[in-house]
Amino acid sequence: MCTLLTNSVEHSNELMRQLRNVTSLVVQSSISVPRKKNAFSYLCHPRKYPAGEAAIRALLASAQNPHVRAFYRDPSKAPAEFKENSRFTALQADVGSGSGIDFEGSDAVFYIPPPAMDGTDVEVFAKKSSDAIKSAIKASSTDKRLLVLSAIAAQNDHGIGVLRLNHLTDKFLASAADEVTVVRPCLFYHMWADAVRTAKQDSPSFVSTIHPADWRVPMVSVRDLGEWSAKQLLDDSKHPPLQTFKFYGPRLVSPNDVKRDLETIVGKEVSMTTIPPEKQAEFWAELVPQEYVQDFVEYQTCQLPGGVAVPDFVYDEHTVRANTELLEELRELAG
Repeated sequence: MCTLLTNSVEHSNELMRQLRNVTSLVVQSSISVPRKKNAFSYLCHPRKYPAGEAAIRALLASAQNPHVRAFYRDPSKAPAEFKENSRFTALQADVGSGSGIDFEGSDAVFYIPPPAMDGTDVEVFAKKSSDAIKSAIKASSTDKRLLVLSAIAAQNDHGIGVLRLNHLTDKFLASAADEVTVVRPCLFYHMWADAVRTAKQDSPSFVSTIHPADWRVPMVSVRDLGEWSAKQLLDDSKHPPLQTFKFYGPRLVSPNDVKRDLETIVGKEVSMTTIPPEKQAEFWAELVPQEYVQDFVEYQTCQLPGGVAVPDFVYDEHTVRANTELLEELRELAG
């Protein structure tokens, strides 16, 4: 059995759609196959945790035919496509309090920590939620593997803004199971969903918080991450006690690359505006509560020239290189 707890950082409006009301749903799903192997658990936001949903989708499509159990604060919020599958069951649990979290019968856990956006101190939240996961793993006689979805630069304890939650979670869960794997993507292609929408309008345009326009950062398809995560959860081979991977697409991506591909899709010129560092606070103030503005500015600028995340942009022996190209996913978003 595997357990997934999810948190992913999205872009501008898409990010805020994901973060608003984040406390209204917690999902834990587990998968099981014959001999009670490979169960999966998932905690998420009601409006979508794309990485978690992609992993569940890949698990349900696996030839190993695993069964997925998902734990929600409100089980009715489970996606219809999952509830229609006979190998999926939605149950009730709460990662914040630890109530209802039971990994017995599971071999693995996939955790994506939900962001703390309710005023709770981030360290208190990370410790409490991580302790709930550790306790459930310890109480299970079967759960031996933990996969944690983290984020780029989360090994740093400063200069990363909202990603500090990932830093703390990674630290607290480093020895939570016999085998712990931490995977760190940067940005997901679907962060450009709003750009695709506005590029299709009469006056095609989009805004990017990545600046300057030729600055390239790691991006990846959430589907690729979900499929890789499912394979990790279902893999019977022995893993090291602790391993960490970066997870990037086939190449780094710049706003200019996005503009080029959008123009290919819509067949006309698309206007682009990038937000320089000195304008980031003004930009984020329109999207998040004032007390979180600086955290989001720091999160964004850590990926810009001179930021603490930049040394992680290299592809090395600790990098998983996915296959899906930006243009392919933008076409899918365009419909």
